[in-house]
Amino acid sequence: MSINEEKGSLSAKKDCISVTILRKPLVFEKRTIQVIILINLQQGQLFLHKEISKMLLHIMEKDDSRHQLLAVQNFDQFMDVLDHII
Repeated sequence: MSINEEKGSLSAKKDCISVTILRKPLVFEKRTIQVIILINLQQGQLFLHKEISKMLLHIMEKDDSRHQLLAVQNFDQFMDVLDHII
């Protein structure tokens, strides 16, 4: 990540998303954490940011979608579930 000093903002060198599914959930501020998602987008990716946000909101609101994601064992299964959710 590089810092744009004129605007004081962060800008990614390339767009990427990292996902970690915790087999042993963490508890943070009385909430159970099972999925950690890091989103790294280049400046000007408002549309992509909105689409990712919609998908994440859907996953957070729908128990069945969340349970499907938590059950995956590999990347291919993860992508299949995401394709089904979208």
